[in-house]
Amino acid sequence: MKILIQHEGEKPRLLEEGYAKEFELQTFLLEHAELMPLDEIAQDTPPLLCIGFEVRTSDGSQDLLYVDKSGMLTIVETKLKRKNEVRREVVGQILEYAADTSMWSVSDLEDRANRFFNGPHCPEDQRGFTLSQAVESFLIRTNDLAPGTFDYQGFVDSVLANIERGHIRLVIAVDEPPSPLLRTVEFVNRFSQRFEMYLFQLTRFHDRATASNIFVPTIFGRVGKVGSATRQKWSQDKFTEDLSSSNPDPIVQRCLRIYEHFKLTTDEELWGSGGTTGSYALYFKHGSRRVPVARIDSKSEAMDAVRGLGGQRVRRCSAEFGCPSQDDSGGGQRRGKVPQHQHGQYTR
Repeated sequence: MKILIQHEGEKPRLLEEGYAKEFELQTFLLEHAELMPLDEIAQDTPPLLCIGFEVRTSDGSQDLLYVDKSGMLTIVETKLKRKNEVRREVVGQILEYAADTSMWSVSDLEDRANRFFNGPHCPEDQRGFTLSQAVESFLIRTNDLAPGTFDYQGFVDSVLANIERGHIRLVIAVDEPPSPLLRTVEFVNRFSQRFEMYLFQLTRFHDRATASNIFVPTIFGRVGKVGSATRQKWSQDKFTEDLSSSNPDPIVQRCLRIYEHFKLTTDEELWGSGGTTGSYALYFKHGSRRVPVARIDSKSEAMDAVRGLGGQRVRRCSAEFGCPSQDDSGGGQRRGKVPQHQHGQYTR
């Protein structure tokens, strides 16, 4: 592949030059995350802040980890074509990393970010930052935030919400994409309803006359998802309407009673943003941690709920989190032991 660039009457010939090691590609993406053309996927895709380099997980090390202003994480794995694993193993590898990341808490994320910001690969202007300081500085620099208005708790809540819903972007960065890998990525991306997977090619050209490099980014894997629909923010009214459109009244009432019951004893409710299915989740909060208690959606779990077959799994929550429970006298709420019917059992 050759590129011809005309500059002031000259016509330098650029020859494609690969990467000697994956570390070269990895380091370049660390320094120039803006070269990943994610805006070709969606015009409003926010810029990325690198918060991890060789990020430790239970299954190995993620090459790069980024976050954006919406709290969405992006995991990048770099591979060169000449390595056999770029064809198949890399897909399983990056999915394993995503699975590990889906179990992270706020402290897990902060620990990995702090290692990066105090490590040798951190940019000088961010060295020694906490995750909060790095994100605030980044958002001010990208004109997404006015100084003094950063809500760190709101930001980490968004990160956790994305992690819990599986909203993670996976990027395989290569020097040249093998056709089998491209087909695999397109297949995964077409049928995945929560996470995104893309193949990113960064081709390097070298002009020996001027000793300069030109990098050409290309992104692959954007396909229409099967059954995809425009995402929307759900509310109790929309949820009830959707539930009522396809279920008899007893099912509707049972699902709403589940919602009303746990709403009284939890600290926070979050409504989903699915394109066709409404959902809600209820949580206890303990400092910066959010403990899921009950989740239900307007489609698949409605019949189970009314039949008493476990319409929603109630997550185990120990008293160490100070979970609220109904007062024994029925006169309000208190912080303390969780009643047995809420403690790791199905609702009936």
